[in-house]
Amino acid sequence: MIYIVCKDLMFTSRITPAVREAGGDVTVVLSLEMIERQPEPPSLVVIDLTTTGNLEPDALSFLQTQDPRPATLAFGPHVHEAILESAASAGVDAVLSRGQFDTLLQQGWDAVEARARA
Repeated sequence: MIYIVCKDLMFTSRITPAVREAGGDVTVVLSLEMIERQPEPPSLVVIDLTTTGNLEPDALSFLQTQDPRPATLAFGPHVHEAILESAASAGVDAVLSRGQFDTLLQQGWDAVEARARA
């Protein structure tokens, strides 16, 4: 299951069809904590940093204990360097500006997954 942490309905309306078109299952949640309460474990977690704000160093600790550990990708405005840096410090696998994420999304969901798992 792919979980998207995002409250921007316009953006999620672009992401979810891309995931489904690539054959994936996707659930949109409003916080990282909501993923812990879901019945299916995550294979990939995509985080909109405008939804979460700064990520604390242990924000992803519950994901680190999963087997297999899900890939993580976070994106946010390029002008909010501190938020992007907080995601990298928290252990997010791939941290992108929103523009970089949007470019990958235009290439197809497989490009997004490849970047997250690189």
